[in-house]
Amino acid sequence: MSGAIAKIRGKAKGCSSVHCILHQHALAMKKLPPLKREILSETIKIINLIKSRLKNNRLFKILCDDMDSLHASLLLHPEIRWLSRGKSLIRLFELRNEVGIFLTDNDFALGEKLCDER
Repeated sequence: MSGAIAKIRGKAKGCSSVHCILHQHALAMKKLPPLKREILSETIKIINLIKSRLKNNRLFKILCDDMDSLHASLLLHPEIRWLSRGKSLIRLFELRNEVGIFLTDNDFALGEKLCDER
């Protein structure tokens, strides 16, 4: 607080400052309960496992097409964009059956996390 904000506050006493939107959401993420933070991180790992590998992405798309799913793919979640987690989680929930089948057929350890009732 010794940089630009301190100088602005020195000149304009009533001025207030806030973090940018990305920093606000990153700070909010730090205050989440540990269980919710763990669930979010595990679901993002599942999404990124399927989307970040081209072969997995193609196989998942074929599976979704065969099952006449509402969507043909998941949304990739970059770690920086905290705001996109909601959309990524909604898409994962809508495709939860397809993702479960995909993970159990390919013997991924994350398949167990998806079926966890907790």
